[in-house]
Amino acid sequence: MVVWPSNLPLPKLKTHSLDPQSRVIASKMDSGFQRLRCRRVNPPIKMTVSWLLSDIEIEFFDGWINKAIHGGAARFYFPVRTYSGLVNCRCYFLPSSTLYRAVFKGAGCWDVSANLMVENMPILSSSELFNMSVDGNADSAHFILRHVINQRMPLMED
Repeated sequence: MVVWPSNLPLPKLKTHSLDPQSRVIASKMDSGFQRLRCRRVNPPIKMTVSWLLSDIEIEFFDGWINKAIHGGAARFYFPVRTYSGLVNCRCYFLPSSTLYRAVFKGAGCWDVSANLMVENMPILSSSELFNMSVDGNADSAHFILRHVINQRMPLMED
C-alpha cells in the first residue's frame, strides 16, 4: 500500500475539517413510521485539507499523485488528525472533475486544497466507551493522554 511521502508536509490545521457521513438509511413504510437502520458500522468520512507547498513540493505532489496513486485512483495511507490524535488512515482523493486546487500565492508558494475520503477512521470500541462512561471523570489518565497527544500535533499556519 502506498503511504504519504515523508518529504511532503502535513495539511494545515487551520483548514482541516472532518465531515462524517450519516450511517442511517430510512425506508418508507406503507403505514406508520419510517424504518431506520445502519448501513455500516464505520463509513468513510469526508476530509477537507490544504497544504502550503513550495514550487518543488507541488511538482513532487503532482508527480506522486499521477505516478504513485495512478491519478488518484489508488488508496494510500495518510496521517489524519483524528479525535484521538494523529493516526495513519487509509484514504483516497474524492472523485470529482478536479483532484486538487492549487492557487499561486507568490514567492514560490502554492496553496493546495483537496477533498479526501478517510476509510476505517478509528472509533471507540464498546468496552472503551463503557470504561469512559463508568469513569465519568474528564481528569482520568485516558483523557490526559489524549490531550497530551493532541497538543503535540504541529500547527501549520499560512
